[in-house]
Parts: sequence; C-alpha cells; structure tokens
Amino acid sequence: MNTAPRRALGAAALLLVAYAATGCTDATDSAVGTVSYTTPDEERHQLTNPGSSGCHRLRGEGAEEVENNTTADLWLYFSPDCQGRTNIERTYLPTTLTDNPAFRDQPWRSFSVVG
Repeated sequence: MNTAPRRALGAAALLLVAYAATGCTDATDSAVGTVSYTTPDEERHQLTNPGSSGCHRLRGEGAEEVENNTTADLWLYFSPDCQGRTNIERTYLPTTLTDNPAFRDQPWRSFSVVG
C-alpha cells in the first residue's frame, strides 16, 4: 500500500496549522487593551489598543495616574514628545499595573509602547 500521498497530506495539514497559528499572534500593530489615566482636574480618559510605534501624547495637562491594562509594557514620560533617556525622566510601567507620580512635581505627558 502506498502511504506517500497520506504522508504528504498530513505534512500539508501540519504546515497549514502552523501558518494559521502564526497569524493569530498579535497581528495588529498595537498593544491590545486599554490605557486609562486621570488628569490633575480628575478627568478620566481611556485609549483603546494604542499603536505599538510612536509617541502617544496624553490630553490636557497630562496624567496624575496611568493604568496599563494592555498586553504590552509602557514607558511613561514627563515630556509631551516621549523624550527622556534616564529613569528620572521616564518610568517603566509593566502590563496590568498602575503608576501614580503624586510624589513628583509634574504629571505624565506622554507614553510609548515598549517594543
């Protein structure tokens, strides 16, 4: 009995499953979930699925508290243009955590997604 066609069909099915599985991994170019923040005036804002590239400016006077409920970690910046190379000028905010810079003199003004 010739089993070559059956093996070829099995290999093709395995490749198809592997290809489909890679298509399910974060195919969007965004951090899936929400970033919520509170301004100094106690206004709540929320961004859904922020893009993974670029700088995201926080509205108004910035944020006193930032909540990261996305699938990605964030960098929070005091500047409105995501500038800040030292940990004094920026803070790392892992996924599913909240940062409150109340002990600092200034609010967060922007964030970027860790790539």
